[in-house]
Amino acid sequence: MSSVPISEYINVGIALAPTPQGLAGFGKLLVVSKTAKDGTDPITLDERIRQYSSMAAVAADYADGTEINKAATAYYAQVPRPVYFMVGLIDGTNTAAKATGSNTPSLAALQAVTAGGFTMTIDGVLTVITAVDLSGATSFAAAATLVQTKLNAQKPGTTCTYNGTHFVITSPTTGVTSTITVASSDVGGLAAALGMLAALIQGQASETPAQALTECEQVDNSFYGIVLDKEFDDTQAAYDAAVWAQARTKKFFNTTNDPVCLTNANSLTFVGKMKDAALSNTLSTYAPVAGSYAGASVAGRAFTVNFEGTNTTITLMYKKLPSVPVAHIKPGQNKNLNNINCNVFLDVAGNYFFAESKMADGSWFDTRHGLDWLQNRIETDVFNLMYRTNTKVEYTDTGVSKVIQRTEYGLRQGVTNGLIAPGYTSDGEYLELGYRIDYIPVGDVSSADKGNREYKGISFKAVGAGAIHKVTITGSFSE
Repeated sequence: MSSVPISEYINVGIALAPTPQGLAGFGKLLVVSKTAKDGTDPITLDERIRQYSSMAAVAADYADGTEINKAATAYYAQVPRPVYFMVGLIDGTNTAAKATGSNTPSLAALQAVTAGGFTMTIDGVLTVITAVDLSGATSFAAAATLVQTKLNAQKPGTTCTYNGTHFVITSPTTGVTSTITVASSDVGGLAAALGMLAALIQGQASETPAQALTECEQVDNSFYGIVLDKEFDDTQAAYDAAVWAQARTKKFFNTTNDPVCLTNANSLTFVGKMKDAALSNTLSTYAPVAGSYAGASVAGRAFTVNFEGTNTTITLMYKKLPSVPVAHIKPGQNKNLNNINCNVFLDVAGNYFFAESKMADGSWFDTRHGLDWLQNRIETDVFNLMYRTNTKVEYTDTGVSKVIQRTEYGLRQGVTNGLIAPGYTSDGEYLELGYRIDYIPVGDVSSADKGNREYKGISFKAVGAGAIHKVTITGSFSE
C-alpha cells in the first residue's frame, strides 16, 4: 500500500558544523642536524622533518652515540617526560657549479666538428680548449668524453657528461667558490653543437641551520622549540638560528660551552651578542661539557606543561636536568653568566638545579611560553566562533558580546592554569579577576570599519602570576 512521505509536510535538514580548529602545540622540540640522513631509516630532503613520540622510537632510527640520540636522551630523561620530539635534516652537501646545454643535441652536428673550441671561466680560471675533433664520436657519451679530455688538460677534474637529454660541464670543486660561465668564443661550431652550455647553476655551500629550519617549516610547522646539533654550538650559525626564531613564535634552546661566558669579557661571546640584540625567543644554557645538549633537557621540562589544566604552569628555576653534567662554578662566574642572561645547571651548597630561566633579553621563559599559549588560545576560540556558526556573528553589541565571551575563555583558563592572578598592573590598577576586558560599543565604531566588517574595539589587561625565585628574610632576636 503506497503512502505520502512525512517529508511532504515536515522536512528536517541537519547540517554538520565544521570541525573546530585545534589549539597549537607548545610542546614539540625539533633538533636539526646533518646526521638526520644517517639513521637506520634516513630522513630525505623530500621528507625533511619527522616526528617521534618516544625515546624508543628515536633509538630505532638513531643508535646510541649519535648526536640525534644524545639530544633525544637529554630531552626524554626529564621527569615528567615530554611526548613529541622532531628531527629535521640539514642538507650538508656542497654542490658543484654546472653548465648545461640549452638545446637537444644532434649527433650529426657534433660529428661535423673537426677542429672546434670554446672559452669558459671555471672557478675563476679562464679555460680555453682547442683542436677538438668529434668526427669519430659514435655516441653523445663518446663526444662528451672527448670534450672532457680537452677540459682536463686545462682544468684538471672538470667533467663533461651527457645526461640523456643535454650535455653538462661540471666544475671540479664544490661550495660557493665553485663557479662557471657560459661557453663563448665558439670555434668550429663546438659550443653551438653542445648547446652553448647556457643554463648555469653555481656551486652552493651546505645549508645553514637557519636555511634548514625554513625548509622544515614549509613541511611541518608544528614544532615550537629548536635545538641544533652540537657542531653549531658557539658559532655564527647558532646566532643566526636565534634570529630566525625571533621572527616567529618559536623558542631556541641554545647550549654554549664557551668558557669566556664565565669571565667579565663574556659580552664578546655569541650569548652576549644575543643579549645585546634583545632576543626574547632564545634561552641559553651554559654547559661545562660539550655535546651534553643541556638546551634539549631544559626544553623537555618546559614542554610537559599542560596549559588546559589547573595550576599546571611552572617556572624552570630550581628544576633538575637529568643526564646533563652540573657546572661547579664560583659565585663570580655565576654573576658573569647572569650579566649576559645565560642560564646554568649549577651546584648550590651541594644542591643541583637550573637557574635562572631567563631569555636573552632578560624576560622569563615561563612568561613567554604562557603568552604564546594565551595568544593562540584567544585567536583559536574567536576563530572557531566565526568558523562554526551556520549564520553569522552580527555586527551589533550582541555580536561583540559573543567575541568578548570567547576572549574571556582564554583569560579565565589563564587564571585556572596559574599564568594569570589577581594583582596590580604596571600602572597601579588592581584587577580583582586578574584581567579586565574593555570594548567599544558598536554605535561608536567608524562607518569605515563597519563597512569593511572589521571590529577593532576589544582590548584587555592581565596580570601575570609570576613566581618567587629568591627570598630575603630579616628579623631580630632578643633574650
